[in-house]
Amino acid sequence: MAGNLRDTAPSAVHINGFLMAMDDGSADIARHRDHTALRDELQRAHANRDYAAPELRSAVRALAANAHHRGETPEGMLVALKGIFDDGALQELSTWWRSIMRDRVVRWAIEAYFDVSITGSGPRHP
Repeated sequence: MAGNLRDTAPSAVHINGFLMAMDDGSADIARHRDHTALRDELQRAHANRDYAAPELRSAVRALAANAHHRGETPEGMLVALKGIFDDGALQELSTWWRSIMRDRVVRWAIEAYFDVSITGSGPRHP
């Protein structure tokens, strides 16, 4: 059927550096894995009080890159990403700090999705 996501979505996705073949349920499993990894890294960052931890940024990059490879729209990725914060990530933080972290994670995700630096110009990698 034309216009069906299965007709336009890629047949493979990068997960933890590996190219994985996708079937009907794999995209949901991969998405869940990415979201769980990000939630875990957010909790670890909070426990260590290191909100710029390389592991946190790496989890955000993986989520965004995998969303891009699965053919998800950037808007859909951002809605899901913000949902992680709405569903309880970093609830221990004040509303102000949580919004700062959400904005930082959103910026990292946009940079990773489009492989650009928002604060710089052009692609991150030559």
